[in-house]
Amino acid sequence: MKAKESDNRRRYFRIVDSLGVSYRVVESGNKDDGDSEKSINTLSILNHHNTLIQSQLEVVESKAPEVAVLVELINKKIDAMLMVLELDNLMSQHACHRVDGASISASGIAFPINEALAPNGLIELDLLLRPSAKHIVAIGQIVSCERIPNDEAYYLRVEFTEMTDTNREILIQHIVQRQGVLLRTLKDMEEEP
Repeated sequence: MKAKESDNRRRYFRIVDSLGVSYRVVESGNKDDGDSEKSINTLSILNHHNTLIQSQLEVVESKAPEVAVLVELINKKIDAMLMVLELDNLMSQHACHRVDGASISASGIAFPINEALAPNGLIELDLLLRPSAKHIVAIGQIVSCERIPNDEAYYLRVEFTEMTDTNREILIQHIVQRQGVLLRTLKDMEEEP
């Protein structure tokens, strides 16, 4: 019984913290929202055009080898530029935004966002804990998303529904450490003359 009480107490420790957060809404309980399908379609289109270019290069190469080399180099440069753009796009989709004042516990998180999200929906979260720079990935259910009075932002509340035991333990350790730092800071402030 004591272990269960200890787990419940640890579960509900809550701190207000500054951390990196990225999220995406998970549609219809499906963790893959079709991005991979879009990538496959993009790749198949690029491969189709590369096949066409390659067949024409063989014709040009017999008549003007220098021109064929030049066209092949330009094609490779375009492929490299497209790859960089695709990587930038993927990175910007998953970039963590600094959130000051996130309320976090082992059971959930609440923080301000710039869009309204529907309650009961699922959301995938990538949390960057500071200062340790450890990432935690979790799935959560949106409890509420209410407009902040006199502001254009919304306050999102999420209950974690899926998280690995390792990530949950990392989060609990982070919360306990941050709570210790906050308590020491308060004690030091009280002791100052």
